[in-house]
Amino acid sequence: MARRHGVIGVVGLGSVGEALLWLLHDAGYPTVGVDREPDVLARVEQRMTARAGRRPSGVRGYTLTNDTALLARSDLVIEAVDEDLVTKLDVLRRLHSVCPNETVLVTTTASMALPRLAIASGRPDRTGGLRLFRPPAVGSGVVPVFTSMSRDDTREAVARLVAELGLAVAPVAFHAGLSATDLVYTSLNRAAAAVEEGVASTDVVEAAMRRGCGLPVGPLRLLDELGLDTVHTRLSELWTRSRGGVFRPARLLSSMVLGGALGRKSGEGFYRYDDAGRALGCGAAARTDCPDLSEAVVNRLLYPYLADAVRLLDRPGTDAAEIDAAVERGFGWPTGPFELLDRIGLDVALARLRRLHAEFPESACEPPAAIQQLVAGGFLGRRSGQGFRRV
Repeated sequence: MARRHGVIGVVGLGSVGEALLWLLHDAGYPTVGVDREPDVLARVEQRMTARAGRRPSGVRGYTLTNDTALLARSDLVIEAVDEDLVTKLDVLRRLHSVCPNETVLVTTTASMALPRLAIASGRPDRTGGLRLFRPPAVGSGVVPVFTSMSRDDTREAVARLVAELGLAVAPVAFHAGLSATDLVYTSLNRAAAAVEEGVASTDVVEAAMRRGCGLPVGPLRLLDELGLDTVHTRLSELWTRSRGGVFRPARLLSSMVLGGALGRKSGEGFYRYDDAGRALGCGAAARTDCPDLSEAVVNRLLYPYLADAVRLLDRPGTDAAEIDAAVERGFGWPTGPFELLDRIGLDVALARLRRLHAEFPESACEPPAAIQQLVAGGFLGRRSGQGFRRV
C-alpha cells in the first residue's frame, strides 16, 4: 500500500466507518466510502462537508457511493458494516469479486473469529482485522489482528495504515478485548436503565460519572458515539446466549433503536447533534425531571460494573491486568476496573455491593465470591499490598 497514492475504501458508514473515512481524508488518502443507505450517504456527506469547510472534490478527496464496483481501484478496503455474521460474509465476498487480487481486506469485527471471515473472503492471505473499541480518533487504541494465513505484506499494510492514521496499537489479547467490550457495554446499558427508571436525568448521569469516576466522556454520550444499535445488538446476542439479566437491553435502549435514534450517526440519541456531529443538547428520550443524586448515580453504576468485571475472571484465559489494559487503552478510561477496585479497597467495595444488593436485589449487585474470598483472606488492595493486582 503506497503512501498517498492508492485508493482506500470503507464499506459501511456507521459510527466506525464515518470516523475512519474522516481519518483517511485527514491523512491525505483518496478514499471511497460505500453504504447502501441513501440517507446515510447524505448525512455523511453533510458532516464531512461541514467539518472540511468545503464539498468533497479533487484527486485526494473522497467519493461517497452505494456502488461497491467503485472499489475496483482500491489498494486496501476496510469493511465496517454492522456486527452481523451474514452481513459481513456477504460484504467480504462481494469485495473479493470486485477488488484486484492484491487488494488487502480489513474487517473491523469486534467479536467474530477472524479465520472464519478471512477464509470466507476468498483471500485469507490478504485479509486482516482491526479491533476498534470505539469509533477511532487520533491517538485512540486499536488492536491489529491477523491469522496464520496472513502474508507479511498484509501485516505491513495494516501496520502502515494504523501508523498513518495516528492510532495507537494496544497490546491486548483478543479475548481480553472482547471481555472489556462486553463489560463496558453492560455498564452503558445500566446507565440507560437509570435514565429510564428516573434515577437521574441524562445530564446528571453524564456529570456524575465524569466527575465521580474521571471518565473523559459520560456513559450516555459514549453510547451515542458507539451507536445505540451497535451496543443493543451485542447485548441482545449475549442475552440470547446466556439469559443473564445483566445483558438484557434496557427498554429505553430498545425503544430508541426501534425509533431510529441511534446516536451521533443518526443525529439524535440521548443527545442531539448538528451537521458536524457536535452535541447540541438532550435528545427526545432524555429525562430532565429527575433529582440530582450524583452520589447515588455513581454507586448504582460503578459498583455493579466492578462486580461484573470480577465475574469476567470466570471466562477461560481472562486476566485482570489485560482487562484493565483493554478498558484503559481501548475506551480511554483512566483506570481499569481491577486497578480501581484495589484503589477503593476490596472491603469497601464489598460493603457497598452488599448494601446495593439489599436495596435492589433484582439488579445483579450480589457480591462475587472472589471479592468475598479475597477480603476474608486479608487481600484488600493497595492498603494491604495485594488485591486483584500486586501493588
